[in-house]
Amino acid sequence: MKTTVELDERLYSEAQRRASRRGSTLAEVVEEALRAAFEAAPENGSARVSSFPIFTPPPGLEGLNPGYSWDTLGFDSEDIERAINGTR
Repeated sequence: MKTTVELDERLYSEAQRRASRRGSTLAEVVEEALRAAFEAAPENGSARVSSFPIFTPPPGLEGLNPGYSWDTLGFDSEDIERAINGTR
């Protein structure tokens, strides 16, 4: 399908460069970028991008050891604040 769109000049230039480096057309680069954007953020909003890294522990290392909880370890908000600030 043929259409006309207005693009930011810098965005257009980058798309042209990428197409040239790959030996593809501008249309192919734009289609690929749109597909990637739509996959990353579906219309129903189910995909969320995190602003911080997420660590998933390996199997068997999830959470605290059995029999322990943050409460039983005796940590309070002051302990946590000192740990964050690096003070004793």
